Amino acid sequence: MAFFKCFKKGTVTILEDESDNRDEGTTLLVDTGSSKAFELLSDRIHNGAVNWGSAIPTAVFASLFSYDRHAPVIRAFCEYWCPATNTLHMSQGEMSISLWDLHEIGGLPITGRFYDEVIPTTESLNRKDHKGVSYIPHICRYLFLAYHKILRGSKGKSGVRMTAWIKYWYRGPFKYKKSSRKTVRNKSQKPKEDSDPSGIIPTALKRTEEEEGVFEDLGIADEDMEKSYLAAFLAC
Repeated sequence: MAFFKCFKKGTVTILEDESDNRDEGTTLLVDTGSSKAFELLSDRIHNGAVNWGSAIPTAVFASLFSYDRHAPVIRAFCEYWCPATNTLHMSQGEMSISLWDLHEIGGLPITGRFYDEVIPTTESLNRKDHKGVSYIPHICRYLFLAYHKILRGSKGKSGVRMTAWIKYWYRGPFKYKKSSRKTVRNKSQKPKEDSDPSGIIPTALKRTEEEEGVFEDLGIADEDMEKSYLAAFLAC
């Protein structure tokens, strides 16, 4: 499990062992200017100040399907999009999705301070409520530890890429084949689906020894495996 320490003001260091020194951990910069008054998402949900609505269940359900990508539509969107005003220049005039739409559709905050852009301070990560329960669930500490391990093994890279995150957590066979770079099909025809878009979750197979290696590497107890795996998926 990960431990959080502040060796230098404005930073938080992820450690595998509480006795490790700073060089053995992964140090991240903290935005001290906004973090003082910034509450964690768990705090705001507990206080009823923010609501994610159905955004997370919708994202999980959407992941069960495959989707076609129509390149001409994407190009047309880019041609009509004005980055200076964040609007589409249509025949009816300028159009765009409002901040209120984003709030209603995704349940996202519209104050300009997005949660995934803020690294909490050490005090926030280690804080407990009046009952002595941590604001950060212990499952989340495994995600920090995974980030630390991936970064330490990335040979000088400055961050953790999504592909590296997926490869670390998922060590089984891939269901979908990687698409080829070139295609000779008629662009006006709808491509054949390369997966079953039924939205039905098949019966879960027992994990192999190799697939369970990630839990052993992070020291995750058996009763925390499924929650940790789901948390890693949602983080991705």
